[in-house]
Amino acid sequence: MRNSVMLPQQEWEIARLLAKLSALRAEHNELIADGVAPEVAKAVQPLERALLNSEAAVAARVEALERYAGHVAEAERAYHAHGQIEELRARLPRYEELVAESGADGFAVPEISRLSEDADRLERALRRSVSSAHEAFRYLDS
Repeated sequence: MRNSVMLPQQEWEIARLLAKLSALRAEHNELIADGVAPEVAKAVQPLERALLNSEAAVAARVEALERYAGHVAEAERAYHAHGQIEELRARLPRYEELVAESGADGFAVPEISRLSEDADRLERALRRSVSSAHEAFRYLDS
């Protein structure tokens, strides 16, 4: 739910900042295109720093969104895998019953135990992945 509100808002804000930055950069370049008098050079420096700092800030925001997108993609992959593992877990009793009836307990029980351990590890990874995705975007709350 939060993504559906925050991501478009961030995209809009980045687009707005880039448009403003582009317009100011064009005006600035036009102003200094014919050179800058020595008296003006000192006045121009803070403006150029402001443009550079703004460019860096927008780039950092885009990079944060890219990292967040990577975390979300990993969380989605883990969530999908978690669903598959849960489905396998739900089917385990049928496999255990088959194994017990066929007398293959010695082979299958360790495999089934490993499957349960894998499911637990995957669930922990899913929780970490989701938590990591939330952390990557937390700075936007402030």
